[in-house]
Amino acid sequence: MIRAWYRLRFSVSSWPNLVLAALLAVVGGQREGVAQQESAKEKALAVHAKATAIDQLPSFSIYGTTGTRSSQPLENPAQDPLTNLKRALDEPTEPSDWFRYRTTFAWDDEGFVTMTHMPREGIDKSVDHESEDAYLPSTTRWGTKGAAGSTHHDDDGVRQHVIQANMGAAWGNVQLSNPNFLLASRHSFWWGSNLSHNQSFSPVSPANSSYRQLESEIFDGEMCDVVESRMRKERLWISQESGHLRGYLQLSYEDLRPGFYKTDAVTETAGEKFETLQAYLDWLRKNEKSLSTEQLDQLNEAGAKYHEASPMRAYKLVRFRDYREISPGIFWPFEEDRVQSFQDDKGFHCILMTFRVHEIRLDRDLESMFARIQPTEGEVVQDHRFETPVNYNFRANMKEEEIRELVASQLAELEEGKAIYQEMQKPYEEMVGKPAPSLPKEGWIGEELPDLTSGPYLVHFWLVGCGPCMNEYPILSKLHDQGLKVVGYHPAGTPRKEIEAYREKFKQSYPAFLPSEEQEENGNAGFPTRMFPYSLVVDAKGNVVAHGNLFSTIAKLRELSENDKNTD
Repeated sequence: MIRAWYRLRFSVSSWPNLVLAALLAVVGGQREGVAQQESAKEKALAVHAKATAIDQLPSFSIYGTTGTRSSQPLENPAQDPLTNLKRALDEPTEPSDWFRYRTTFAWDDEGFVTMTHMPREGIDKSVDHESEDAYLPSTTRWGTKGAAGSTHHDDDGVRQHVIQANMGAAWGNVQLSNPNFLLASRHSFWWGSNLSHNQSFSPVSPANSSYRQLESEIFDGEMCDVVESRMRKERLWISQESGHLRGYLQLSYEDLRPGFYKTDAVTETAGEKFETLQAYLDWLRKNEKSLSTEQLDQLNEAGAKYHEASPMRAYKLVRFRDYREISPGIFWPFEEDRVQSFQDDKGFHCILMTFRVHEIRLDRDLESMFARIQPTEGEVVQDHRFETPVNYNFRANMKEEEIRELVASQLAELEEGKAIYQEMQKPYEEMVGKPAPSLPKEGWIGEELPDLTSGPYLVHFWLVGCGPCMNEYPILSKLHDQGLKVVGYHPAGTPRKEIEAYREKFKQSYPAFLPSEEQEENGNAGFPTRMFPYSLVVDAKGNVVAHGNLFSTIAKLRELSENDKNTD
């Protein structure tokens, strides 16, 4: 009895010490976690600083060969996408599968230039030829303090020029697929930053991003620290010996948390509230190019934080090799290997790309290059410096008044075309807010009349042989495969077998309706079919709520589907 009482007394008296020890362990764990995060961020900032050291150079020019191999399904893929990407980097490939071309990216204190050089007709395009004569200029984009534009060469060597208002506009049109080392970090050049998704893997500043430390591992034969930022959607393999970036993984959202357009960050940046996702997207499309860097940063960082917990998957992996010192303390990788992926019912597909540097120069004078790419007498020019683009044949003595006359004439034609387009839209506009016509039970291709009573759906008007329509079929099939309701509508007059073969060719997975001649004579089952491609959206109540091009109507369809999920 005494022993039992003593044991109980001892146990009770120990409780405060045990609780204190537990609290200290929690606090210690939190401190350790914070320290690891700070260490991970320091490593990330250091490696990004190495990559962006070139930004302060007065002149820089890189010239190299890009190789691309079309997508191929990976045999016996693993469940983990990252494992597949790592394996695909060194999978044996057929030399004939590759296409190789050359690229240049350069700047000095007057401007920048990017050039693509394609192999000549009749030579082996899978080989990196030593002679520069094997390649011809294809597309050049350039900008200087006084002018900007681009030059395109057709197969016969004939040049066509685009003139733009300023170098900022020209830089916004530049698409950089390599060097990947340039895309991996956020750069601040004297003429602008690479904030566009066509110029960097992430526009979010590393300094304003959170990082976490992952377990160190060997990457490409070298022990590396591994850090990850879900805000920047990146994972970095950093050499423990040299501090160089050896591997870069870009993550991709598998699903997005809805409702970002309702956040305070969006309202503060835009200066207004948005009731729908479509309203926000319309505002962003209209104003994106006029937003300041600070405003873009605010939107990008707020969006990154908002979606930080969204599910992601490994999407693109880059390996960097052969670092060389190009200036005191500045190193650049001369070999890059990249693999990106997508998955469908046929398996895990990999698209490979390589980049091999031929030359990096820090003393190149671009003045002569800028002079060579200017339009010459008689060449075709598309001028974007005024209210609307106009085409004309270049003359050195052409006055601005002549160009403005062309602009005025073009604006008048556009107004006339706009009036015709609006007239064609009227039948669709009159349907908004009213019940959509009931689709007949007969006349379906692909499946019988689908269930359109539960949830919103999109009706897509299309034609066999319609060029612009072809670009939209894969998008619509993907929507259908994701569970969104999509219906194709083809007017009468085309044999059913021809339409079925056409759908098979373009792998249309969604159902399509083909009215009979009688139905078309009676008004196409209640739908106007005057423009192709064209789309309209019907809500869960059966009312038409939107019409227009595919991308605007898809945004409305997603918004309604989101709202239905939240209501459920």
